[in-house]
Amino acid sequence: MVSPRLAHGPSTRRLGLLCAALTSVSLFGCAHAFQPGGRLVPAPAGALAAAPLSRERIAVLAGSALAKGIFIVDEASGVVLGSFGVTREATGVTAATPDGPLLLSIGANNGGSRSGAVEVWGLAGVKRRVIPLPTEGIGITAVSHNTAYVLLGGGDARAAAPISISSLRVGKPVPLSAGATSLQLCPSIRGDFLLYSAAPQGLLILRSPRGDEAKSRFAATGATCANGGSVAYAIAGGPLGRSVSTLSIPALQQLSSAPASNDAVALYETMQNHLLALNSTPAAATLEVFRDETVAIVP
Repeated sequence: MVSPRLAHGPSTRRLGLLCAALTSVSLFGCAHAFQPGGRLVPAPAGALAAAPLSRERIAVLAGSALAKGIFIVDEASGVVLGSFGVTREATGVTAATPDGPLLLSIGANNGGSRSGAVEVWGLAGVKRRVIPLPTEGIGITAVSHNTAYVLLGGGDARAAAPISISSLRVGKPVPLSAGATSLQLCPSIRGDFLLYSAAPQGLLILRSPRGDEAKSRFAATGATCANGGSVAYAIAGGPLGRSVSTLSIPALQQLSSAPASNDAVALYETMQNHLLALNSTPAAATLEVFRDETVAIVP
């Protein structure tokens, strides 16, 4: 059970501001025209990213430019099991192991002076370590083979920097296409692939360990890999209508499609190997666990 005790000091004050904002609105998402593909539970308003944990828990990073927090949410009920304030420049979250700690990407741009870090936080709200980055950290991938990748940004320039989970050392960055977003790591017996959306068309790009790249035929974002890296899922469409597309690895050919919330922003694979969507706006958010048959691969 995660302790609901708040971290002491500035984090507590930030979380107080954040909780006041969250309780002023409903935690449920807007009414959707689509039929949900799975089970919807409430999530903190202004949710930015999530990290699946053991025992059907989800760590959700939520907040605004003024304050951010981590909320440990029960996947089945939406009950908040614990929460604590974190650095307000946090941009992404992942779990080092199914029981933590959490790794947060940090990115700040103060008048053109860019800085970044990866912060290590325990699930009880204690910041354990800060690892500097060469520039802004604008997202972080799930862990595979003891490694996560941090999406680095400075203007339109993008790169992916590996970070060892055991040593917490940052490796040599891998250049990515300009304006890349929603970086994710796809495990494979041939090595780990990097999957991201590239500007300006928003096409998905899959980069192999050798540097070869495959591109999707349509724009998509918020992608994740599942089933041991054999398939990818991504959010296609715009604000007026979105869907979850199932894509082959490594060709990125569309295999199937299912309706998604118009507020869908990111996809994750849970510890129970289910597909999870984070649906979020500044005012409301939900977590949606898809039924397996909804996102099944159709030949």
